[in-house]
Amino acid sequence: FGFSKLTIGAKYLLYKPEYTDKSKEIRSWKARHSFDKKRLIPAVGVYAGFNTNLLTSMHKNPDGVSPRIALFTQNDLSNRLIVLLNLIGDKLFTTEAETSYIMTVTYTLAEDWSIFGENQGFFRKNVPNDFQFGVGGAYLINPNMQADLSARMIFDERGDNTYLIGGGLSWRLDKHKDKMN
Repeated sequence: FGFSKLTIGAKYLLYKPEYTDKSKEIRSWKARHSFDKKRLIPAVGVYAGFNTNLLTSMHKNPDGVSPRIALFTQNDLSNRLIVLLNLIGDKLFTTEAETSYIMTVTYTLAEDWSIFGENQGFFRKNVPNDFQFGVGGAYLINPNMQADLSARMIFDERGDNTYLIGGGLSWRLDKHKDKMN
């Protein structure tokens, strides 16, 4: 009994680009439907934290507490297409140090349906590298509930390949209140 991984940290949004609402352009069809080049500049966030050593003896890191850092980017290429890239350094300065990336492409099919494709890679010193590929979709049941289904393939350099299918149901607790103008 215990956690296999307990990390404490914080994430901060450094930059969020503003896009022009072209739906209100009435003078030019070309201007209304042209690609906004500002969408190529991503939103950028950073994460810093540490891996604790408050775990069961089987999962304790022999090097003790270790740092974890990440850089997150998000490109909203259109109102329907989003590309995410996460670059992560974990257990830095230890014998179990690893770097990884996650690249996800999400596309909204309709107001309540979306699909995604994902690629994830792990690079370690003493353990074979893993590469994961996943696809899936989500359905928004109501503004606070979502159902999802996904499939994932995990390939490692040893040839121990794994195939996973998963589903989920998530509920959002929205305490946000808009200010009245």
